[in-house]
Amino acid sequence: MDKLIDILISLGLTIFALLILVYKMMVTSAIPVIMLQKDVLIILCLLTIYFVIFNINYRKTKLILFNTVQFFIQLLLWFMTMLHSLSYQYNKYDTLVSIIGFSVMLIMFIQLVYKNMSIKNNKNKNFSI
Repeated sequence: MDKLIDILISLGLTIFALLILVYKMMVTSAIPVIMLQKDVLIILCLLTIYFVIFNINYRKTKLILFNTVQFFIQLLLWFMTMLHSLSYQYNKYDTLVSIIGFSVMLIMFIQLVYKNMSIKNNKNKNFSI
């Protein structure tokens, strides 16, 4: 893939992931927290769409380090949201969505790290031959 297109796709995916997180925070920002099953389904559908698009892009991307750094920021944001939800437990759906969102982001981050390490190992094997 062309590097510019790869960067634009990566930035678009980052913006999409942040919009999912912002939507989740807007839904749960009322006091008391009122999160309906409809909101949970919307967020889970958006996370599923994001996961599918990420996996399609993940196979074609060449800028693994760039994607990993961007993804680490998203992972930290979802981690902080999950910790907040687990510590205060305002609503069971909020906690559930936070855990699922963090888990999805963690799976994708592990995929990126694994691909980055396998590329480095392949380079080391090529140099040793």
